[in-house]
Amino acid sequence: MSPDAIRVVVCGDDAVGKSSLITSLIKETIIEPQTNNVLPPITISRNDYIESSQEYLNDQDHHHHHQSSPSTMKNKRKHNNKRERERESSINNVQPNEISEYIPNITTIIDTSSSDMTNLQKELKRADVIWLVYSDHYTYERISLHWMPLFRSMGVNLPIILCANKSDLFPKSKSNLKSTNSDEFVPLINEFKEIEAGVRCSAKNNYNVVEAFYLCQRAVTHPISPIFDAKEGNLKPGAIKPLKRIFWLSDTDQDGYLNFEELSELHKKCFGIEASKSDYEEIVNLIDQKILPSYNTTIETQTPPQQQHLATNAGTPNGTTTTTSKGISEDGFILLNKIYAESGRHETVWCILRAYHYTNSLSLSDKFLYPRLDVNPHSSVELSPTGYKFFVDLFIKFDKDNDGGLNEDELNTLFRSTPGIPKLWVESNFPSSIVCNEEGYVTLQGWLAQWNLTTFLSYKTTLEYLAYLGFDEGNSTKALKVTKPGKLDRKWQTYRNA
Repeated sequence: MSPDAIRVVVCGDDAVGKSSLITSLIKETIIEPQTNNVLPPITISRNDYIESSQEYLNDQDHHHHHQSSPSTMKNKRKHNNKRERERESSINNVQPNEISEYIPNITTIIDTSSSDMTNLQKELKRADVIWLVYSDHYTYERISLHWMPLFRSMGVNLPIILCANKSDLFPKSKSNLKSTNSDEFVPLINEFKEIEAGVRCSAKNNYNVVEAFYLCQRAVTHPISPIFDAKEGNLKPGAIKPLKRIFWLSDTDQDGYLNFEELSELHKKCFGIEASKSDYEEIVNLIDQKILPSYNTTIETQTPPQQQHLATNAGTPNGTTTTTSKGISEDGFILLNKIYAESGRHETVWCILRAYHYTNSLSLSDKFLYPRLDVNPHSSVELSPTGYKFFVDLFIKFDKDNDGGLNEDELNTLFRSTPGIPKLWVESNFPSSIVCNEEGYVTLQGWLAQWNLTTFLSYKTTLEYLAYLGFDEGNSTKALKVTKPGKLDRKWQTYRNA
């Protein structure tokens, strides 16, 4: 779900064009403000923003601009080289309609004056993101010498979008620079972790103003800081853990690789459409080139483990192709998401995470773990036929040796996507407390009885573990059923006798 509202506070030295940028955004033209004339707060609704973005993109296509436009919002993008084409595979091509649910209902833009420090500090304390503007070498130098120290001295820890305004005044040789991540932005982004992105704009020409505004929204709705460490150039451990869980759940045959069918299902869950074979091959090639940029090697049985994710189309130096690999490994999947994050496409990572109900804190949503279930005080809860089927299928899936029992290793693998064996089970000396075979392995009968008892004693524990284990039939309450009042005493007597 999107936040109800966010506040964008526009900061910067006098005469850098803060008010002009805001005016250019809302009027799509330039209206020169009077000296030191601060604009009143501007409110933009989600619908207005989406419509404005689409008009902007249509206008960009109509005029065939050669300058960089907001690739994160375009339906199609021309690629100058093979590497760019690979980065724009469909799993990486997140469109406005796919992220619109995360655009806030209301965005308020606050203009400020650097000479009114009292008001500036007041607004910064209420801000969700800072739009920091400069326009020349002097005001650029003051980013690190004045503005960043000021924010830190105030205890402001907000995402910051840098904006190099007045690009229309730059020499033509400079105007062709990429609009984002230009050389001038890199030192600041590396030095200050609060700075998420930089964009070159022109309020006068209405160039990249919409993109700058989008980046401000994205910094709140799709924050980079929880998932990627720009200084280290790696995904953070807090992001790797849920991505590994997502890989584990998507690897339905549990062979350690995502084949085409498994990736296509993951793609459909995250983006609403299945991946094509060419999408899969592009993703595989992207991973291949990241690992072996000079050439790809043929995958054989002696291939080192770290290279075994070179999937489907593993080219050889002489240009031949082999199809002896199994798919994308867990390491390959993590690398793929790292590529998205470091190339500024972290919306893709967030789309994957949110499809599996992760919040901005990278924890599973409480609504997902503990959906509402109305239970009468005199009723009990037990597994429904859907719930029984899920746990039967889970047992069969992880009984790798087909001996009719889950051994310790198989149980540990089964519970890999969870916090571990439920506390309630540990307290009851599981598995010795249930039906096991001669080897002491958990049988299907004991497995189902344990889950039904857990549901009776603590149905919220069952709901929680259904979520962790990948119950994918919609709301996990479908796996449970509430008995009619009056059966409680009989049920309790049954479990006591058992």
